[in-house]
Amino acid sequence: MIDVSRMKSITIDHAARTATIGTGLTQLETVTALGQHGFAVPTGSEGGVGLGGVILGGGFGLLTRSMGMACDSLMPQTLWSPPAGAPRN
Repeated sequence: MIDVSRMKSITIDHAARTATIGTGLTQLETVTALGQHGFAVPTGSEGGVGLGGVILGGGFGLLTRSMGMACDSLMPQTLWSPPAGAPRN
């Protein structure tokens, strides 16, 4: 299991109408932050679920019929893995 709970960040590019979101955020944190900037994102109905799980196939909610699932809007992403021999906490 990998703890991503500290990977909480949102960067919004208003001109491109995109957002870069850290996978450690919950649905509620993400929807709240994006809503403050006029964005909507299709997610599930339980705010405490981590965004990483929602993007990878969960997240069937009220906006799914009109906007699709969250994974339908996923753009190219950067994956990171720790170097070999990195300490585990």
